[in-house]
Order: sequence, then structure tokens, then C-alpha cells
Amino acid sequence: MINGEKIIIFSTMDFYDLPTRKQKIALRLSENNKVLYLEPPETYLSFFAGKKYKNNKKIKINDSLYVLKLPYILPFGLRFWIINLLNSILIERYLNKWLKKTNFNDYILWLYLIDFPYLYKKLKYKYVVYDCVDDHSSYGGLRSKSFVNKCERIVAKNSNIIFTTTEELKNKLYKYNSNIYVVCNGVDIDFFKVENVHLLDNLKEIKKPIIGYFGAIKNWFDASVVSLAAKEFKDVSFVLVGPYNENIKDKLRELKNVYLLGSKPYDLAPSYIYAFDVCLIPFIINELTLNVSPLKLYEYFSFGKPVVTIPIRELLRYSNLLYIYSNKSEFIDCIDKALKENDISLKEKRSLIAKENSWNEKFNFMFDKISSDLNS
Repeated sequence: MINGEKIIIFSTMDFYDLPTRKQKIALRLSENNKVLYLEPPETYLSFFAGKKYKNNKKIKINDSLYVLKLPYILPFGLRFWIINLLNSILIERYLNKWLKKTNFNDYILWLYLIDFPYLYKKLKYKYVVYDCVDDHSSYGGLRSKSFVNKCERIVAKNSNIIFTTTEELKNKLYKYNSNIYVVCNGVDIDFFKVENVHLLDNLKEIKKPIIGYFGAIKNWFDASVVSLAAKEFKDVSFVLVGPYNENIKDKLRELKNVYLLGSKPYDLAPSYIYAFDVCLIPFIINELTLNVSPLKLYEYFSFGKPVVTIPIRELLRYSNLLYIYSNKSEFIDCIDKALKENDISLKEKRSLIAKENSWNEKFNFMFDKISSDLNS
């Protein structure tokens, strides 16, 4: 285990977003170490568009975990090196004030955000972990794919150890750093169990069967297949739980059997998923989504639920337990088969897969590898 260390996590997600590997790692590390979790910066374009920080002060989560929002930066920092360098200087000055105030030194640098390779080189760390959970170059926006790849290459070369969520990501980075391990996403088995389930008021009036999704409903979510299925299966309810974009709402608002419930506390995730008869991973098919390790799969599998999903490469090893589609007609067929499933052994096999992918085992593996390096 890692004990008595100071750790700075550069994250790609705000701490109070729907919890993923990043927040879970931070909380677990804070049990035996002091952790500073840095939320990603917004550009000044967001500022002038009215997306202003509600709070940019350091927030105390527990006695050993603090969250700090990085300052606004210039746009196009992932296109032009001069802007990237200026942004690195902005963040370095901002961060150093906090580090000096709190005597936070000789720390482990834990990276999810690869945007500032020159900043990371200047920080006074003792060890660098790069936990690669996405193909960063596949994201859109104001970024250059080649620029992002170069940033990641520098980060990979300067890391002491790398973890990836998929074999594909490992293969991409191995040529830059051979101290690399695949650790796919997992699930909190003690949290996703029947004892934590209760009947939810907003589901009482929704007709069964329910086809459901729990997670962020953003640009990667394929509303068109959900719309098609809702029209095809008029006697089935489609319940979508999570923060959503307005354009998603526009595509689904006319469908009476689609329920967009919005953001719900993560504590309710077991209750929602338990209520679903079929669970969805309905992402738009592209290189980004095909290379993810969706932690929601293991959350769904905790209750043995049938899952309809795109052909995510990391999930193909479970193809005998999934309903996999590559186009809209296959999606309809998969929904139909999943609704008719009556093989109890499939449920038992899925639950076993979830137990084999507990966060505890995965985090222990990662921490042991780092601890071994630090003590060698």
C-alpha cells in the first residue's frame, strides 16, 4: 500500500461530477495519504459565455483530501505551443501559492490530465503516475489531434509508471514507457448490492418493463437509437438517469415512454439499476467510445442485468453475456432479445464478473506496484 505520502491529482473531472475512477482513486488514497485533487481549468471562452466558477477556493472533503479548481486559461492551448506554455505558467504560479502555504512538497504526481507536459516537468515531485483512462486525441473541440498526441507522448516518457484501462491504450503508449499495466475499470461491490436498494417514488408510476441508463447523457450518447427503440417498443418505458444536454432533450421530448430524470445522487444508483429490466450503453460509435472501459457495465452486472451495448473492444470478452449491436436494426433486435431473456444462469455469471472486478482488488494492485517502485 501507499502510506504517508503527499499526492497531487490532476483530474479531467470536477470532484462532484458523477463519480468515476478518478474520484474513487482520490478517496481511497486519502485513507492513508494527504491528497490534493485538482479540477480541470476552463478557458476564458467559458468565462465570457457565462460559465463562471461557483467556488475556486480549496474545498475540504475530509481531513486528508482537498479539492482545488485550477484557474481560467487561454483558449487554443491544445493547438499552439506558445499558448500552452503561457497556460502552464498561469497554472504553475497559481498552484505554487497553495503548495507553499500548505508545505506540500516531495509529492507524487498523479495524472489524468495530459494537457500541460511542461508544467509537470517543472513541478517538484518525487514520482509520476499516469493513469490513462481515455484516448485523449479522439476528443473534439478546440484541439489538434497531433498536438494532444505529442503532449501525451511527453507525459508517458516522463512517467515512472503508467496504468491504462484497455489493451489498446497500453499498446499505444508502450513504445514510450514499458513500465505499463492494464487495469480496467471496476465496481464497488459492497455498494451495489440488494441491501442498498429501495423503491424510488419517481419510478412507482412508470410502467414496466423498464429499459434504463444511469450515467452522463452527453455528446457521446446516441439519442437516435433510443428514440427509434421507444417508437418500436411503445409498451416499454425508457428511463434515462443522469445530467443531459439540451439537444438530447430536444430529440426525446416528444416520446411519451421516454423519461429523462436528470441528475440524481449517486447513492441512488443501486436502486435505479436494480429497477431496470434491461440496461443500456447506447454510445455513438467512434474511436473514442470503442476504446473506453465503461464502469457502468460492472454496476449493471452487479445485479446480473442484461446489457445492450455497442461493440466496445474491452467488453468483447463478455460477448456471451451481452447483447451487442453495431447499427440501428441490430439495436432493435438486441432490445427484443434482452427483454425476452429468461436464463437465470446468465444473471449469475454476470454477477460473478462484477465480483471479479472490484475496485478494491484493482486499487490494491496499482498501489502495490507504486509502493514497490518507491521502496526499491
